[in-house]
Amino acid sequence: MMTVCTILQFAVSPALFFLLYIFLRFKYRDGDFSLFFKVFISGLLSILVVMLADWIIHKTGLDSLHSFHRTMFYAFVLTAGLFELIKFLIIRLVAYKDKRFVNISDGIVYSLVAALGFTTSYSVYAYFFPPEFVKPCTYAWSIGPAVLSMATVMGFFFGIAQKRRNSFIDVLTGLFAAIVLHGVYRFCLLYNDNTLLLMSLIAMAIIAITLVVRAVRSSQLSA
Repeated sequence: MMTVCTILQFAVSPALFFLLYIFLRFKYRDGDFSLFFKVFISGLLSILVVMLADWIIHKTGLDSLHSFHRTMFYAFVLTAGLFELIKFLIIRLVAYKDKRFVNISDGIVYSLVAALGFTTSYSVYAYFFPPEFVKPCTYAWSIGPAVLSMATVMGFFFGIAQKRRNSFIDVLTGLFAAIVLHGVYRFCLLYNDNTLLLMSLIAMAIIAITLVVRAVRSSQLSA
């Protein structure tokens, strides 16, 4: 029998994706959404990389978190680093060079879509193969604001890079920032520190909202 936490874990990412699609569909009634769905499907399929990586990590014993340093490495490198690199590559290879990707707002949107696609499939995977030390209910209520914030940060820098000749530094800044935020989030989950987790989510949300406001203002100035 499914609990409320399980339903929330399964539903939050696809629900957020659906809401984003409805909002954009209402705003751009005659818009072309083929790239939108292509990025989402790429995010869904990227779980195959995580499955292979988890198998390797388990076989090599790197998921044995018997010390602070091991936990830090697992949170920031093996989880946050891998997950954000996957999303980064989806945006970079699937959306970034497309002619429909033109401004900062587009960077945020496609980053959100990639992240929601990835998290949709990962949440199902995590239900059947739950990561050790992470409480399912804590993950279920926190993943929504966490993934939105991290994706917004990465997408913002992708959008900035689109306007610059030398974009290498900008896109890497976005990747690094997303990894740091995700690492903090995962570290809080592993230590089951809900107070620190809540404070981190609030800080991440403030950063994300600030970047969204900047993106909107930038779009208005260029209109």
